[in-house]
Parts: sequence; C-alpha cells; structure tokens
Amino acid sequence: MARFDSPTQWRLRNRILLMLALFALAFGGPFFAPLWEMSDLDPGLTIPMGVLGSLGSMLSWTLLAVWLFFFSYVPLKVRMVLLGLAVLYAALIDDIQLDSYRRPILHHRWQSRPGDVLTKYLEDQSPEPADDSLLDFTIDPVNDFPRFRGANGDGIVNPTELLDLKWGDANAPRKKWQHPCGGGFSALAVAGNVAVTLEQRGADEAIVCYDRYTGGQRWVYAYPAAFRHFTGHGPRATPTISDGRVYSLGATGHLVCVEGKSGKHLWTRNILDDAGAKAVTWGMTSSPLVVDGLVVVNAGIDPKANAGKAVIAYRAEDGEIAWASGTHPAAYSAALVATLAGRRQVVLFDDAGVGGYGLESGTELWRFPWPSQTDGNVSMPLTFKGDRVFISSETGKGCAMLRVQRKGEAFEAVELWANNYLCTRYSNPIRMGNAIYGLSSGYLVCLDIETGKRYWRSQQCYKNGQVIGVAGTVLVQTEDGEIVCVTADPRQLTVQARFKVFDERAWNTPALAGRWLYLRNEAEMACYELPLRE
Repeated sequence: MARFDSPTQWRLRNRILLMLALFALAFGGPFFAPLWEMSDLDPGLTIPMGVLGSLGSMLSWTLLAVWLFFFSYVPLKVRMVLLGLAVLYAALIDDIQLDSYRRPILHHRWQSRPGDVLTKYLEDQSPEPADDSLLDFTIDPVNDFPRFRGANGDGIVNPTELLDLKWGDANAPRKKWQHPCGGGFSALAVAGNVAVTLEQRGADEAIVCYDRYTGGQRWVYAYPAAFRHFTGHGPRATPTISDGRVYSLGATGHLVCVEGKSGKHLWTRNILDDAGAKAVTWGMTSSPLVVDGLVVVNAGIDPKANAGKAVIAYRAEDGEIAWASGTHPAAYSAALVATLAGRRQVVLFDDAGVGGYGLESGTELWRFPWPSQTDGNVSMPLTFKGDRVFISSETGKGCAMLRVQRKGEAFEAVELWANNYLCTRYSNPIRMGNAIYGLSSGYLVCLDIETGKRYWRSQQCYKNGQVIGVAGTVLVQTEDGEIVCVTADPRQLTVQARFKVFDERAWNTPALAGRWLYLRNEAEMACYELPLRE
C-alpha cells in the first residue's frame, strides 16, 4: 500500500483530492435539486439545495480555471490554446436559456433559429384564404377549448365522443399536422373550425388564426412588442375566444381584441399603463377571463406608487374600463369566475395570496395571504362544492384547501388543510372525482380532496409539464415533449399509454377539443387525432 511519508507527498495527495472534489462539484452541482426532489425529501429545502448546487458549481469552475491558467504546470502554449478555444466557443453561443432546474440550454450560431425556420416555412406555404364565410368561431361548450384550460378554466374536458386513451400500436393517435410556429408559451384556444394562439414573430407579437383541421394559417394580427427573458422569449398568455372575437394579452401588457372571422383590429389597451403598474419578472401571463361582457386581467401594481388598480375589468365591446381595484402585486395566474358563499365573483391568485372580487364593481370580498417566496404563484385556483378553493404554488410553499364563508356582509377564507405534498410551480392541477392531480416539482401526485392525504407519487419526473383531465384519465404533457396518459385512480398509478411529440422543451398547456389534441412549444405546433373506443 502506498504511503505518504514526506510533506511533498502529502501536499500532492491533498491537491489531487481537492481537484477531484472541485470536478465533482462542478459537474454535480446542477443536479443537487433534482436529486433532492427525486428522493422525496423536504420540498422546503429544494430551492436552497438548488442555489447551493448552482453556486458551488460556478465557484468550482472558476477555481479550476484560475488553477489551470495561473498555478498549473500545463505549458503556456497549451493554456493559450485552451483559452482561445474557450473564447471562440463562447462567441459561438447565440442564446442562453434555462430549463426547469435552472440548467443552461445553449443555442449555437450554427443552429437554425426557430424564427428562421418559421420564415422559410411560411414562404413555402400558400396561406388559405381568410374568407369570412369559411371561418367559424362558434363555440361548442362541451367539445371546444375556447380559452386557457378549457371552457370552464379547470383543465377538465368531457367530450361527447368516447376516447380510447389506452391505445396500442394498432390504434395509436394519428398526427394530422405539425409545423413551425413563433415563440412563446401561449397555448391554443379552439372553437368552431379554428385554433388561435399568440406567437413572437420577429419584433412583433402576433395573434395567429389557424384552420384547426389542416393547420393552415388563416390570418395574422401583429403589433410591435418583444419580450425576452432567460427562461424563454415571447408571449406567455393564451388568447380567449368569446362571441366571435379573440381577446389576447401580450407579455408586455398589450390587451388586444380582434374580430374572429377577419382578424380585424377592434381595440387595444396596455394594462400596465392603465394600472400604473410595473411588469412582473417573467412577463404578463394572466390569460383574459371574458364573462358578463367584461374582460378581466391581473395587471398588478407599482410597489412604489400603488394606484389600487391591480385587477382591471374592461368592457368587452369597446375596451373601456368598467372597474379597477386591488392593491397587490401581480403574479402569473389567470382569473376565474365562481360562486362562493352565495356570491358570484372573480377569484384570482396574485403575488400576495388569493382573493375574491365582486364581479359587478371589483370590490375585494375576501383574501387569504399566500405570499410567494420566489415570484412563484403561477397556478390557477380550483373551486369545489362547499365554497372551497384549492391553491398550490412554488416549491417550499406547497398547497392549501380553503373555505370561503360569509357572516352578514363580510366574507372570510379559512384554511381547512395545507401541506407540502403538491408544489405545482409552473403547472396547473386538476380535480377528478374526489382527488386532486398535479405535477409537484415534476412528479405526478394524487391528493385526497377532503384531507390532503397523498395517495401516491410517480416515480418518473415529468419536469415542468402540464396536465388536463379527460374521460377518467390524467393527460400529462411532459417538459420533454411526451404525452403520457395516467388512470385517474387514487388507489394506484397506472400509465395507460404514451407517445412522443416534441424534441425541444414544452411548457405550453395542451388543448383538447373533441377527439383533437392540440400541442405546441416555443418552436412548433401539432394536432393529433385521438382514437375512439370500438
């Protein structure tokens, strides 16, 4: 056995161990948070573990570089060559984004840009004529998907046709079309014979209408606006189809209304200007809620000059402000309408918590504090019978079930239960039967509605995907672009079927209209026809 008898040998040994430790931390640091989550440990420590791993990795790479260029015995010429190669490689990086674990996604200059791919695709296409008589924006309230998370905004679809979500090779979903699209995280709104989304096309945000059956572009309404962020560029919110019109909110605050059949511009407001607010970090994401002739969005406030107009309701007809109220910063959740404690109201999850607003005047009726730690209140609330409201947010905050109750004219929200079993982060949960299903830091989780008890947690991590519910099935779109069908059964997790759609990151929410499944990410979109039961 080798022995280290001299001080020189001991110093050599310690240097070797230090170098091995630095290499291990440099490569392994980014995996601290994923490994912590995979081990099903305390979610409250996931963020600190991620920060620790990232900082440790960056520090290790820095120390290794300093050692290589200033203290190593590597010949000077070799060091200069390595430095030159590093500078050259850095110059070849065109863009850097981060995945759900804050790990870098590099785009190099030799790779084709999604915008260039889209431009070439459009040049090769012959746009289908936008004949008013051919475009149908009529909403089937059962089968269509006219807004973010479906007709009811709860991610649940109950089509009239019996879908077969346990397909095999003989009856797998059939791809009807797939083609490039502009950037952003908007989903598709589907009604009649059209599918509408919001895209980043060059220096413009663009509301784009497609034929839902062929994928052909029907019309485009574009306006100057561009949002860039290290998590991804382009608009975030999904358009809403209502009464033959399309209402869309861009990442920089442009609320736009266009005529559905022609794409003709009807009115535009900038919600940040109207509210005297500051844009939130990841861009404005509040998909418009259209109800009772109003368009409701979450604009937020300027913390240094609170104008009290955090929630704004515009008249759908002409864009004039009907009411504006609220004193809390915006988050990334869309508003919904529900009847709680006998009062029909707007329910909104903002950066300070969840609250209810009178639909007629915007008066804040009740509030339950749930301040975000890392700007992470993203998911839409769920509402249930018994005046209950379910919220879930970032890692470390978890989820809670509330009950809204009334005493005379006063409302209040009380907590029924809370835990850390479901931390939805960027995704949205659904309710099927007596259970709640959602992605908790990427792992599919099933909770009991009454107690919050966790029935099961998936072994596979789907990362920051999205879920919708249909026909007793939880349909998961994973961040890696795969569709996975899981039986909605609290007793056990059973994967029914799966298929791959995209090779790039997919954060956009799926839309299901009848048997037609509409999917997109930042670079392309696709439509699949799901099989029917025999």
